[in-house]
Amino acid sequence: MPKYSFRIFFVSLIIGFAFCADVLAQLQYEIIAVKGKVGIIRTPLDRPLQVGEIFTVVRYRSGQRIKVARVKIALVEKKFTGIKIIEPLKDTRLRKGDLLEVEAVSLEERLQELENHATEPEDEQLALKGVPPTGSSPHATPEPEEPVQSQPAEMHDQPAAQSRTDMSDRFIYSGPLHVVRQNRPFVGPLVAVFAPINSLADEMDFSGLAGVQVTALLRNQMHLRFGLEYAPLRLSPELQDRLRQLGISQTSYFIMLTASLQQYFTRRFFWNVGGGIYRLTDIQNIGGEQLQVSNNYFGLHAGAGFNVISASSSKLIFATNGHMYFPVNSYRMFLSILLSWVYAL
Repeated sequence: MPKYSFRIFFVSLIIGFAFCADVLAQLQYEIIAVKGKVGIIRTPLDRPLQVGEIFTVVRYRSGQRIKVARVKIALVEKKFTGIKIIEPLKDTRLRKGDLLEVEAVSLEERLQELENHATEPEDEQLALKGVPPTGSSPHATPEPEEPVQSQPAEMHDQPAAQSRTDMSDRFIYSGPLHVVRQNRPFVGPLVAVFAPINSLADEMDFSGLAGVQVTALLRNQMHLRFGLEYAPLRLSPELQDRLRQLGISQTSYFIMLTASLQQYFTRRFFWNVGGGIYRLTDIQNIGGEQLQVSNNYFGLHAGAGFNVISASSSKLIFATNGHMYFPVNSYRMFLSILLSWVYAL
């Protein structure tokens, strides 16, 4: 066992708990289909959307965040929501995979926007209400309209200035929130490497681990994860030699039932922390007779990971967790280096 394993374990714990702090991100919804200047997202379950709400669409390219366009909610259905460009910023067309987001707005910016709206010229405010400007007769015959020249579609989509009530609604939905990518639970198999640390390294060697995990969205991008894992353990060579000298052969295995919280803090990366029941079973063969001993221990784990591949229907996940469980008046530690392929239900 490498002499730095103990340090690696605590690095994993630090990674897991360090990201327990609130991480500022944007509330984002992935565009799953595009037709011209209209895009489609899945209607989120954790936050109601309303027709007319204003959002910004962003695109991530080579690690850079690019603002693509300002859009408004045009249609809200049970499963899908339609959005429409009202102001292109970098591109006049949306792309599949772009993200709809609510920008964080500071208190000073919100107050300044309200003040600007309150100090608009009187004629402009009257025009918003359909009242003729000052000095014109309400019964005057309107002058013939000049022919309207064709303009780009995005110009026709420019929204009228919002009323104070609309502005207040917009402010309510503005602010630093977390990323939302999907609302469906994911389930799938996992494989991992079991790496003992500390005193457990005197008893066990590197082993394989397999199981299944289920993740379900709680709110924003916080997920609840359940895992059921099985690890047939290999004894360390030193322990095998000692038992062989005594005429004893032993096999051991772990069954772990865990629950944890996963918080995504970018589109792909997450931390997790949780606990569970760690059931260790030792089966010893002494002179042709078998002796089986099973013990249940409470354990904790923490770590971090990222989505190697992420789509609306499946994910390939890589993660590292540090585990600690507690026998009587003692503790044992190990690492699990995990690879999982999960599918949306």
